[in-house]
Amino acid sequence: MIALEQAKTKRLIAVHGWSGIIIAALLYVVVLTGTIAVFAHEIGVWSRGDVALGHHELGHRIDHVVRQNARDLDPAYMEEVSIRTSSDGYLDVFFHTHAPNAEGQIRDKGVRLEIDQATGEVVGRAEGFRSEVYPREAASAFERFLVQLHIRLHIPGFWGLLATGVLGLWMMISGISGILTHRHAIRDLFVPERGGKRLVSARDRHVLSGTWGLLFAFLVAFTGSFFSFAGSIGIPVVGMVAFGGDQAKLVEAVIGVPSDPDATPATLASLDYIIMDAEDRAGTAPERITIMNYGRADSSVLTQHPPRNGDITGSLYMFDGPTRTFEGIKPVLGTVPSVSNTAFNLMAPLHFGHFAGVISKLIWLALGAAMCFVILSGSRLWMKRREDQPGWQVVRRMLVTVSYGCPIALVFAAYAHFLALPFKASLWWTPAAFVVASIVLLGYGCMKTELSLLDERLRRLLGASLIGLPVCRIFVAGPSWGDALQAGSTAVPVLDIAIFATGAVLLWWPEVERLFQKPAREEPSARPVLEPAE
Repeated sequence: MIALEQAKTKRLIAVHGWSGIIIAALLYVVVLTGTIAVFAHEIGVWSRGDVALGHHELGHRIDHVVRQNARDLDPAYMEEVSIRTSSDGYLDVFFHTHAPNAEGQIRDKGVRLEIDQATGEVVGRAEGFRSEVYPREAASAFERFLVQLHIRLHIPGFWGLLATGVLGLWMMISGISGILTHRHAIRDLFVPERGGKRLVSARDRHVLSGTWGLLFAFLVAFTGSFFSFAGSIGIPVVGMVAFGGDQAKLVEAVIGVPSDPDATPATLASLDYIIMDAEDRAGTAPERITIMNYGRADSSVLTQHPPRNGDITGSLYMFDGPTRTFEGIKPVLGTVPSVSNTAFNLMAPLHFGHFAGVISKLIWLALGAAMCFVILSGSRLWMKRREDQPGWQVVRRMLVTVSYGCPIALVFAAYAHFLALPFKASLWWTPAAFVVASIVLLGYGCMKTELSLLDERLRRLLGASLIGLPVCRIFVAGPSWGDALQAGSTAVPVLDIAIFATGAVLLWWPEVERLFQKPAREEPSARPVLEPAE
C-alpha cells in the first residue's frame, strides 16, 4: 500500500469522487435515452407530423416495375439492388455498386428510385452515394436525434461509439461486481421498504431496484458495448489484421459471395413468385429484398423477413436468381449456420427489447427506468455522507440538475422539432434546442438555490412541459387522434396520453406520493427485521 499525506489523500478522494459522478451522469444520459429509444419506432410515428405511415411489408406485384426501370440504368449499378417500402408507402429501389468516395472509403453508389406501386410511376429519382440519395428527413429529426444521442452522445465519428462502449463496459463491470458481492441477493428481492427514516428508506429503494435490475444491467451493457466496440474498433481491426485493410474482402468474408462467379447474361426470375414462395416458407411477408448481380447467371435473391409470432429473430431466405430455386436460409454472418451467427442475431432483440412485441418493450422500459433510478439514487446516497462539505454540495446540486435537466432538454428538443416541422427546419432546431436547454439548466443549477427548492422547481418544470407537449404536437404539427386512428396508428394517442399522465404525476408528485405512503410504525422488538445487504 502506498502511504500518502493526509492532504494528498483527500485530494485524490475528491478527484476519484468527481470522476465517478461525471461518469455516472454520462451513463444516466445513455441509459435514459436508451430506455426511451425502446419505443423509437413508435416515437418516430408520433413525431412525424402526418399520417403517411406506409407499410413495411412488400407487395406481391413489384416485378414489372423493377424490371422496367432496370433497363435504362447503367449496368455498373446492377451489382446490387435493394428493395423496400419507404415510410410514405412508395416502392424504394436502390440500384448500386461499391465505389470510393472523396475520403477514399468504399461506399454504396448508384440510383435510387421511388415508385408508386399502383401506377408504376417514378415519383422520385436521385443518383450518387447512399448518404446523398437518402437525405435526412425533417419529419424523422426527433427520432434520429434521440437514437444518435443514445448511440454516440452526439460525439462525431469514432469517438462517440468509443465513449458509449466504455460506459457500457463500466456498467457491465458494475453489474458483475454487484452479483459477486451481493451476499443476500435473493433476500433483498423481497425486502419491504420501511417508513420513517428517510436515508434508510432511500437505501431500501436503491437496493430493491438494483437487485431486480442486476441481470438486466449486465445484459444491456454487454450487448450495447458489443455494438459500440464492433463498429468503432472490432471491424476496422479485423479488416487491417486479417485482410490487410481491404474492406471489400472483409465484407465478402462476413456476408458471403457466390462460390463460382459467372458473369454470363441471364434473365432474373419473377420477383413476384419469389416473394410468394418466401412468404409461404417464412410465415411473414418480406421487409426487404436484395438482389446480387442483377442480370447475371450467378445472381441471387435474398428476402429478409421479420420474426413471426413466437420467434425472437427474423430470417433471410436465399433463392437462385435465374431459376428462383430455394437455396436455404442465409446466415447473417458467413455462409453456413454457426454459433456466432446465432449469438449475433440475438444481440439486437436482447438490447432493444423488441423480441416479444409491446410486452417485452414495456418490461425493458420499466427495467431501464429502474436502472436510471439506481444510478441517481446510488450517487445521491454516496454524496449524502459528504453533504457538510462545501465542494460536494456543488456536486449534489449538479446531480439534481442533470437528473431533471436531461429529460427536460429532451422535451424542449421535441417542442423545437414540432415548431420547426412546418418550415422543414427540424434537423437543425431539434439538437440546437437540446444544447441550449442543457446550457441554461446547468447555469441555473450553478446558482445558489436551496437544494430542495431546486429539486422541486425542476420537477415541476418537467411535469408542466410534458403536459404541454401533446397539445403542441396536435395543434402545431398534427395529426389528430382521429386521423391517426383512421390511418391505423394507435401509437399517436397512446403516447400522447402516456406523456400527459407522466407530466401530471410529476407536477403533483407530493399529492400522488401521499396517496401511496404508508405510515411509519414501530416493529416489535422480538421480531427480526429484514435489512438489505450492504
